[in-house]
Amino acid sequence: MIPALVLIHCLHRNRRPLVISTLFLVQRGSMERRGGRKFVFWKHSIAFWLQVLAALLITWLLLQPRWIGPQTTQRIALVLDSSLSMEAFQDTLLDSLRTETAALEKTAARTDWLLMESDPRAPVLTRGTDREALLRAVGQWRPRLGTHEWAGAVGTARALVGTEGAVIFVTDHVPTERPHETAILSVGTPLDNAGFAGLHVGMQAGDAVWQAMLRNYSDRPVERQWWIEINGERTEPRRAQLPANGTLALSGALPAGVNALTLVLEDDAWPIDNRLPLVWPEPKRIAYQVRIENADTASVLRNLLKSLGETYQGTLNGQTDLLAAESDGLHSLDSDARNQILFAPAGTEGTLPPGLLNAEAHPLNSGLNWNGLTVRGGVLPRQLGPGETPLVWLGGTPLIWLRERTDGRDLIFNFSLRESNALKLPATVLLIGRFVNQLRDVKPGYESANFELGQRVNAALPADAQEVLINGESVAPTPHLTLNAPDRPGPITITVDGEPLLRGAAHFADVREADLSRADKLSELATLRRELAETNSETDAHQLWWVLLLTGVLLGSWHYAERGR
Repeated sequence: MIPALVLIHCLHRNRRPLVISTLFLVQRGSMERRGGRKFVFWKHSIAFWLQVLAALLITWLLLQPRWIGPQTTQRIALVLDSSLSMEAFQDTLLDSLRTETAALEKTAARTDWLLMESDPRAPVLTRGTDREALLRAVGQWRPRLGTHEWAGAVGTARALVGTEGAVIFVTDHVPTERPHETAILSVGTPLDNAGFAGLHVGMQAGDAVWQAMLRNYSDRPVERQWWIEINGERTEPRRAQLPANGTLALSGALPAGVNALTLVLEDDAWPIDNRLPLVWPEPKRIAYQVRIENADTASVLRNLLKSLGETYQGTLNGQTDLLAAESDGLHSLDSDARNQILFAPAGTEGTLPPGLLNAEAHPLNSGLNWNGLTVRGGVLPRQLGPGETPLVWLGGTPLIWLRERTDGRDLIFNFSLRESNALKLPATVLLIGRFVNQLRDVKPGYESANFELGQRVNAALPADAQEVLINGESVAPTPHLTLNAPDRPGPITITVDGEPLLRGAAHFADVREADLSRADKLSELATLRRELAETNSETDAHQLWWVLLLTGVLLGSWHYAERGR
């Protein structure tokens, strides 16, 4: 504004023109231009300086300046997206937060930072007024989850900073929905990625075979090298051509005497899905016996138990893990088997109660549909006792329930298999299969298995265990260990007193996280900064006096300008 004011003064004519005859002023033979100077060098005047002061006052009033109060405190929570895809943007994340937090810190005299991640199991990463400590925590942080729900973590952050605080969700994919009053900072950019997307290990034509799926997540075909690593040695690289947004199946046989290997794809922008370690699975075997009078029903039940995999009819090491039998009164039978599946005997006299089938919410019952179950008699009206958990009701009578004992557990069917269609229902097969898998989990013994990253791993320890090592690190021995598989592809081993108890391999399997083509940038923090600055700042208390001064200056400028004329 002031340069324009100076220019106007330079173009301003200071004298009023007077038209007179100038012939007597013209020397003989002289030629003179009739136009005068249009630009006059600026000259000092009181009117000019008053106009400059008026311009400054107008600028001050239009800017409406605010001052950050010296006693103001703001609380800001940053929630980092724990999705594994964030690892592709670690450097960008740190640079963005360094810039954004520096700007946010200026909106108040004191800022209390809260840094957490969307993993509900993770503790708060850092908390306090030290912004450098927050940035160091971000630099050391590593995401470890697949696709997951993050709104709960944002709600927790909101509760910690209060309604007056600010919550920022830091991610790499712009979410379509977000909790109310949550600012989004997305640091992603679209990237091409290809990697392993599936694994199967099993027998095929008498050979131990592995099968893996390669997937290309980009809109253009790619060609990549891959190889196999066994005991630190690698095979010759091979080339794999992947179509745009397509897949390629790889397969091979486990060499003789080899029960573990790693498939490797050459690295790209996101290396997590480029290594696929695997082991030959060896589940713990379950020994079972069937005692049912009707031969046909007993045969069908034996085939069902045999189909569950790694089950053995008879005894293992002199022990039976599971007994399937009929029991009068549905009481536990005297047997060497610690666990039992019990059915009511055929021809049991009972009154079939009226009512509809109703399934209880229970892990064993999740997703099962019992509506097609029919029973004819054999239902014993009774009340459940201590340690008994209902799974299915017929009206007000328990039809299927679980009984916990000090030395084992029972799965009880309050009807006869022969006089029902239970073995024809998928729900029955799935329920018994889940029950057997639970028995397998709590049975001490060696096993090997392949796990997804972060998957829950259960291991039952012998009662006399003294020294327990997980991947070489000592832990306190307990009857039952519960841990998570590694959050990066690699092995997992558990040894007890020098003997292997579990051998596994963790691999990436969440294809939604591997698709980086939809990663994007977005920052809503400019709006947040304005809101915080407005909340924590004070307006000019002398604004009325500035208006009055401006009025006086304008009048003075007009006065001196007119006097000059």
